[in-house]
Amino acid sequence: MIAVSYIIPLYNGSKTIGRCLNSIYAVGLDNEEFEVIVVDDCSSDDSIEKVKQYAESHQNLRVIQHENNKCQGGAKNTGIRNAKGVFVAFADQDDCIIPSNQKKALEQALVSMPDMLSCKWEQVSEKGDVEEHGLDLADGTCSDGIHYCESWFDAAKCLAPWSYLYRRDFLMQMKRPMEEGVLMEDSDWVAWHLFFSSKVLYMNIPIYRWVMNPNSITHGMSWRHKADYVKFGYRKIRDSFVMSEKSARMGDLMRNDGRYNIEHVFKKLWKIDDYARFYEHVGDDVLEELIKMKWSKRTSFMLHHPKTTCLALGIVGTVLRIGSRCGIK
Repeated sequence: MIAVSYIIPLYNGSKTIGRCLNSIYAVGLDNEEFEVIVVDDCSSDDSIEKVKQYAESHQNLRVIQHENNKCQGGAKNTGIRNAKGVFVAFADQDDCIIPSNQKKALEQALVSMPDMLSCKWEQVSEKGDVEEHGLDLADGTCSDGIHYCESWFDAAKCLAPWSYLYRRDFLMQMKRPMEEGVLMEDSDWVAWHLFFSSKVLYMNIPIYRWVMNPNSITHGMSWRHKADYVKFGYRKIRDSFVMSEKSARMGDLMRNDGRYNIEHVFKKLWKIDDYARFYEHVGDDVLEELIKMKWSKRTSFMLHHPKTTCLALGIVGTVLRIGSRCGIK
């Protein structure tokens, strides 16, 4: 029996993928008990060659290559569809899992068979300092998803997919893949699955090591990142209406979180170079929904008048770029 499938999206991760794979193979499971699925999302470096070389001595490592770039959400969807494990776990190419605790979490998951198992994680700074994050609940705390979200969602601070184990049958039953082709694909996906799960189990141990990488997608500041952040906020607002039917508190949390994401982008909008592209990710239907919300005057104007906003910001951006080239600050 394959107990767990580890899914790793890969994109130009040549320098770090070996460390990630080594941490997974240090868990101590027999080869028949787990599989590793690396989904290459059209890397342009030698990442895939390194993984294929690694696979030569690890027969339970599978490599899947995308013909078109689908971003992390697409890679994770591909991994889930092809997974054979009872449970699914995610790892990013530049991070590590914590082997001994992963094994403990998996053993407990196989006994209790929750829809999702939630754990702590460690955050490693660029200087190498380690901080532990997550909820402080008793080991074995168990509840339905609505109660989990209402009681602890706002305290968790992080909804990254790698701090959970997921029963694969549950994911397939939910029929909600991650959004593909965007850079912010996961937190609302995790929240949705938590909310609609019938059994969430908590273990008070860190199972993942999140390594701070200034060059990672999460820390990127491109126009695309900010445009996707708006879509991410809209998805939370959209989900909040569904969640409000069962939990007013959870609906409010998601709605406020979505508003924060969108407001956060607009506050930083003046630093984007290619302003016109900002709205390429925001269709008319999305704008109509957002316009119904109550926003600050600046945000409200931008949402009501996207063409004027793009023109004005485009002119400002051009002036700033010319000024920068001339040494003007």
